[in-house]
Amino acid sequence: MRPFIIASLGIVLVNDVAAAQQKSLKQQLIGTWTLTAFFQECPDGTRSDLLGQNPKGLRIFQADGRMSNIVVRSDLPRFASNKPLEGTADENKAVVQGSYATFYGRYSVDEELGTVTYHIEQSIFPNVNGTDQKRSVTVVGDEMRNVAPIGSCTGAMVWKRAD
Repeated sequence: MRPFIIASLGIVLVNDVAAAQQKSLKQQLIGTWTLTAFFQECPDGTRSDLLGQNPKGLRIFQADGRMSNIVVRSDLPRFASNKPLEGTADENKAVVQGSYATFYGRYSVDEELGTVTYHIEQSIFPNVNGTDQKRSVTVVGDEMRNVAPIGSCTGAMVWKRAD
């Protein structure tokens, strides 16, 4: 009886893994993700953190094709006034330069190419409002990697599925 139970559990686990592998990229994306790394790698082998060593971020993909994304430095300075509309020029500059890719809009997935296109409605960087941003995306288990060219280098965001 014991070998039968062990074999049955094995079949269930294999079926669960197979079912996960059969999910489309879009199905794998749906949910909430937290940022674990944001870095740039260049052909000469150099690697640098783009928003410090411990950036913070949240990305949400909804099944209806809507998404939001926020990425910030973890070490942003606090405003002395404790009022968001009364920051000094230096405080405001630090916030603007300490946030990245903060936007919302819709998304579409190209399953064959393994890409996601973000159709940006509004962003903290107004120059990308109304644009489409295409990125290579892979999901393995509870980890998502979002990769894009940055000049001759490659920028990568690594996300973990939120609990």
